[in-house]
Amino acid sequence: MFLIVSKSFVQAQTLIETDILNDGLTEMGFENVRSAVNDSVIVAAFENRRYRDDGRAIAGIIEWIDETFSPNESLEINLIVLHQKTPMVLVQFNLKDYRELTTGEIAIETFREKMLVTSDCTSAFAVLQSEKMKNRSQLKPDIVVIPQVRTQFGDFDNPVQSNINLIPELQFHLTKGLSFRGQYIIPLQNDFYFDDEGKTVRPGNITLNQFLRLEDNVYIDIAAGFFNKNRAGANLEIRKILADGKFSIGANLGYTTGYSYTGYQTDYLDYQNYLTALLELEYRYVPYDLTGLLQVGNFLYNSPGVRFDVLRQFGEVKIGFFMLATQDVFNGGFMFSLPLPPRKYTKLKYGRIRPSKNFSWEYRARGFPTSGTMYNTGNSLINLFLEFNPNQIKNQIIRQFKKKY
Repeated sequence: MFLIVSKSFVQAQTLIETDILNDGLTEMGFENVRSAVNDSVIVAAFENRRYRDDGRAIAGIIEWIDETFSPNESLEINLIVLHQKTPMVLVQFNLKDYRELTTGEIAIETFREKMLVTSDCTSAFAVLQSEKMKNRSQLKPDIVVIPQVRTQFGDFDNPVQSNINLIPELQFHLTKGLSFRGQYIIPLQNDFYFDDEGKTVRPGNITLNQFLRLEDNVYIDIAAGFFNKNRAGANLEIRKILADGKFSIGANLGYTTGYSYTGYQTDYLDYQNYLTALLELEYRYVPYDLTGLLQVGNFLYNSPGVRFDVLRQFGEVKIGFFMLATQDVFNGGFMFSLPLPPRKYTKLKYGRIRPSKNFSWEYRARGFPTSGTMYNTGNSLINLFLEFNPNQIKNQIIRQFKKKY
């Protein structure tokens, strides 16, 4: 069922219908739109910064194509989801199957079996390389407002210490795969003892990030700049995806030094240079959307250790548990991530302000902030592939259609 294309496809495409498709996807708010259309095949690529999740975006595009294009019993649809102009996932199905779903001729599970969702999308995307791109994403400022909550058990006089921040983050794309992020941290509440920096309005992460997709499902992410936990430097992630997202192996290498905007001492401030090096192995148990992640190596502050995470996705909700063992401590805890409204954002024409997609929080049973910890660059291949996992996107699409059919 994989797409097979040739020069004859491009030469035979209907230019009028291609313009209709490009204009329609642009009007819906999608970016970096390209398409090619002929009598039997549609290939379209788009980047979604309009909807909170890609499954809802794809379902909307499918419904629009069904309403816009005349019936054709053999019209094959190929939708390629991009990330910073890089192809990530291909969704392939026959429009006839979708129309039979809407009329009740086939069940939703039958449509699910016939629909292909795969990360093997580079050959399909190659069809579009000579096509004009519409609604480019470069240099459109997107200000994302991130809520942040920190908590820690204290003493009898102050049993729970907490800190609530609001973090506006400026994001924009520079070119293919290259992006900028800059944060400003605004503390709303902080009753942590000895945390003068946490009570100060200050810059947060300021980074340049380059994302690359190589052949054979190998991905690279390079970040440089100022990270959290008072670290500045460079970080390299590399990941190989296997079995269409069921397995992955990777490595994380970083070299950082300490910095402080305020000059106040914090739990993490250390002006020594540190090399971090982690090997990573990930497995996804598809029937339950359950992901296991093993990390082994040298964490920040020269802390050798092992961390094992188990995380399950319930739609856009994530709940996970972790265990951590280092030479200094054995620790554990849990995390969760909840989606924040709205599900659909305003169109990004010249700039916009929106809330972050989700609110995340992690709890550690024991303190020891410098044991088995890592800085956050703001870009993580682990988190990226939780969102772009083919099975996750297929589930999101089917979930949308179950509400209607």
